[in-house]
Amino acid sequence: MALSILILAAGQHAADDSSPVYLAEHGGTTLLELIFEKYAALNPTDIAICFLKSDIQRSNVDRVAKLLSPDVKIIEIEKDTGGSGCTALFGACQLPPQNELMIVSANELINVALEPALNDFRERQLDGATLTFHSTNPRYSFVKMDEYGRVVEAAQQNPISKNATVGLFWYARAEYFVEAAKQMIIKNAKINDRFFIAPAFNEMILKEKYVGVTQINKSDYSPLKTSAQRKLFEEGQI
Repeated sequence: MALSILILAAGQHAADDSSPVYLAEHGGTTLLELIFEKYAALNPTDIAICFLKSDIQRSNVDRVAKLLSPDVKIIEIEKDTGGSGCTALFGACQLPPQNELMIVSANELINVALEPALNDFRERQLDGATLTFHSTNPRYSFVKMDEYGRVVEAAQQNPISKNATVGLFWYARAEYFVEAAKQMIIKNAKINDRFFIAPAFNEMILKEKYVGVTQINKSDYSPLKTSAQRKLFEEGQI
């Protein structure tokens, strides 16, 4: 099946960090390289990375990505888009609408093999899916499921269940996400004045799309969103 990977690497920097977290390095390998290799192992048809224009100008991150693969598509983000949901929409609109789409973040590590999860999504004939772990910390996004394992609601920074999501979202067709994200923005479904990716599932659910999850252990998910977390990565503790 034709699969497109969209890596979101255009987030705002931590106030006390001048370089993007995905350039953090341990053992001679950057976080971006680890992430790229993990998703390239799924043999996608396309890999695209969203970079901030300022990071391209300051750190030549587009050249870094081209060293990982000359075929990678660079999507330049002029400035803050208003949230990861907007950035992902901008990127997804530049990928084949009929392809499967996997949207991932460049500021976290998922320490499980992804091919079994991807095959599970396909075998269950899901329209959309994510990976979840047990947490009640409101920093994450969450999904609520019915007795059949179908997602019936998604929320950002609002623990509607103990099923927190990692920053990986899969869609059977890229156009499913594009349509859902557009509807989310039309409805102005912001959280703290920003748009996020997980709540777009609600628009798919309204269209009677089948959204599911695969559970992973919390220990297999490592967010790298702060300077402290970045330091742990650089010291080999993540």
